[in-house]
Amino acid sequence: MLSNNLLFIFKDRKSVTLNHDFWIDKFQIKYNVFNFFINDKIQLSNDKIIAEINKIISKEKINIVLFEGDHAHIINDEFISKVSNQVKKGIFLGDDMVWHLVNLISAQQCDFVLTSEPISSYKFQEIGLLKKMLKSHS
Repeated sequence: MLSNNLLFIFKDRKSVTLNHDFWIDKFQIKYNVFNFFINDKIQLSNDKIIAEINKIISKEKINIVLFEGDHAHIINDEFISKVSNQVKKGIFLGDDMVWHLVNLISAQQCDFVLTSEPISSYKFQEIGLLKKMLKSHS
């Protein structure tokens, strides 16, 4: 039985490149995976979206929250800081070479960064944010 619960915060559901499916498939091997799509709640204010996320964290006993980075204007440092501090927070990046300065600001509110680009890895290592993926305690 898996003991860690992970919540993905995606900006939207992709219709062409199903990136959310890729991430969920990879992580559900070791984690109970839950997801939240911000665009499904876009009619709400940021504070109400955050309140919904925090309810999920509490109800599902979430241990780790992973935020989609790269040009997600709503997922900024203020948004991330208001999500429960009872969890480990991470940001996952795909286009960091293009969005590094934006991601750098948002990542300051996270415990770790996941990026596949070697140069980005070095840039985040320099400031101590790049970590190896958290391992399950089971």
